[in-house]
Amino acid sequence: MAAGAILPPQFFERRRHASVLFAENGTVRDTRKHEIVDHAFGRPACLKPDHLATGHRRRIFETMANTSSAKKATRKIARRTIINKSRRTQMRGAVRTVEEAIKSGDRDAALKAMARAEPELMQAAQRNIIHRNNASRKVSRLAHQIAKLAK
Repeated sequence: MAAGAILPPQFFERRRHASVLFAENGTVRDTRKHEIVDHAFGRPACLKPDHLATGHRRRIFETMANTSSAKKATRKIARRTIINKSRRTQMRGAVRTVEEAIKSGDRDAALKAMARAEPELMQAAQRNIIHRNNASRKVSRLAHQIAKLAK
């Protein structure tokens, strides 16, 4: 730059996404004409909802994906998150049925439920939804509780 050059105003000011507002019902409203939207979740890509905030809404800013490969990675992560949540829910349901059968004292029902829950746990571990030690520990503890029912 030349010594006597006049700098544009945006050189001095840092702009935050002040045009992105939280509406009364907690949804994100964007007043900009050209918004960048994360299509997997239908909200501006720079915002994360703060579900831990009590009573008030906070904005959490993250750096947005700039390159095409980073944008694709963001889309892939969103898709995988939905799939993993579904698998985690299915696994927890299988474990819950075993625990309910154990609590009721029905050994046969517990064994049938365990036959369904053990592969669910091991597949979840294989897919990195939970750690393999965690899966093994759950299977071991459930098997031990079922063995106690026989006595």
